[in-house]
Amino acid sequence: MEHYVVGFLFDYDSPMVLLLRKTHPSWQAGKLNGIGGHIEEGESPIEAMEREFFEEAGLKINRWKHFATLECPEKYRCIFYSAKLRRDEPEPCSKTEEKIEWVDSLDLPSDVIDNLKWLIPLSKDYQVDRPVEIFTS
Repeated sequence: MEHYVVGFLFDYDSPMVLLLRKTHPSWQAGKLNGIGGHIEEGESPIEAMEREFFEEAGLKINRWKHFATLECPEKYRCIFYSAKLRRDEPEPCSKTEEKIEWVDSLDLPSDVIDNLKWLIPLSKDYQVDRPVEIFTS
């Protein structure tokens, strides 16, 4: 089974969320997705989230909140996090060939990965007091 992390970074003062314009894998090419990747051997999910975000967006964020886990048994498990960017922090900048973009989380563009249409609103639901587990086939 493959293990992944994905994070959504929100602006403190607006509904904007930072997403990544994917170039790979091929089924994601040209679409917007959260920032993340594989969990490496010996790494905890939160360590992977912090590392992936730094590698792709150039910021060290250490206040990620786990809000959901999406699992397809025997195939993959993806842990989703959210955080907010404080005004006194540097602006993120792409550190890879994939570009990062601020998009309006209240009016997501049509080229987001499909599950972001419900994962992003879920990440902002402050009535959810523990991570949601979603199983798919």
